[in-house]
Amino acid sequence: MFGAAHRLAAAGYDNDFIEQWITENMSRDPQPQEIANTLRKVRAEASGEIPPTPGNCLKRDPNPERLAELTKEGPLSEAKFAATSPDPTEGVTTSEFLRTVFGGRKTV
Repeated sequence: MFGAAHRLAAAGYDNDFIEQWITENMSRDPQPQEIANTLRKVRAEASGEIPPTPGNCLKRDPNPERLAELTKEGPLSEAKFAATSPDPTEGVTTSEFLRTVFGGRKTV
């Protein structure tokens, strides 16, 4: 939840949208004030009131060497992606696929 709140806040979404999105996409019911407290912490980090949580910082310096390494072969075709995927891709929505592949991880 914390990572999702960070990404959505960094993208410019307001707290109402973020709270609704997190509530709809959580695999469990949130605790009372859990999302509101998370959003307060996210906004405090973004404004510099408190130090950022490692791994969830809204401001990340680009790493041109790593980006060049990851993209040196050019874009991955959909066919190659599907052929090399460890999980089936036919008939699966993007969100279903990402939950299957990255479920339980905070950062993708």
